[in-house]
This record gives sequence, C-alpha cells and structure tokens, in this order.
Amino acid sequence: FGGYPFGRFEHAFDVKKRLTVPAAWRDMLGHPRYLYIIRNPKEQCLTILAPDEMRQRMERLKGGSLFDPKLSAAWRYIGENSEMISVDSTGRIRISDRLLNAVGLTDKVVFIGMGNKMEVWPLSLKPAEPKFDSDTMLDAFTVIGL
Repeated sequence: FGGYPFGRFEHAFDVKKRLTVPAAWRDMLGHPRYLYIIRNPKEQCLTILAPDEMRQRMERLKGGSLFDPKLSAAWRYIGENSEMISVDSTGRIRISDRLLNAVGLTDKVVFIGMGNKMEVWPLSLKPAEPKFDSDTMLDAFTVIGL
C-alpha cells in the first residue's frame, strides 16, 4: 500500500452505526478489505491500522518468553481491545458497540491521518492543537529528517 494520508476528516455515523473512511485515504491504503482497530490505552480514541502495519507491529511482540508478564499483558490488551473490521465496497466500516462505547463515539467523529495510522476521536473530544515552542518543533522535524 502507498501509506497513510495526513489531515483530518469529520464524519457522522449512518443509521447502522457505520463510518466511511475517506475515499482519498482508501486509495492511499490500496482499498483493503479489512483494517485493524485498537483502543488507544492513553487517549480517548481508537487507532486504525492497515493489515501490513498491524502485522509488522505484531511481529515485534513475537519471540519473547511465553510466560513473560509484560509481554502477556501486551498481548492480552491487544486481544481484548482490538478488532479486525471489514471495509465494504463503498469504504464503510462498522466498529463494535463495545469499542465505540469505550471511547465515547456516539454521533460525530474526527478521523486524523497520522502517517502510519489513523485515529478516530469523538468530535466533542478532538485532541487539542499541540503547543510547540520552536526548539521542540525543530527537534521533532530533525527526528523525521525534515
């Protein structure tokens, strides 16, 4: 796939509680038949990953001790708080009520494209604009090679 877009897109659920992934974003993802969605443990949002991205991240967890408590906790969190969701021919996804309720997604949402992932926030709780001083911004740009 060609990567994830950047930017934001506001959307409302349809009557069947489906959301439509923006068409331009689906094009960039290569029109996947499914996506992975996981509850963010630190923010009140859901994170969407393409299959290849999820696969890469899961590979990092493999290989440790079967009984390592930290590794087990990570697998347990992912197992309980993520889903593989189908993408229909018009780009609609249906997230389980359990995950929707966990982060307060009820009516309108904000999709935020973040390079290697997308986040879905309740419109009422969209993340605040980050406040960076020039040194912090310069450090961030240096890390990504800009």
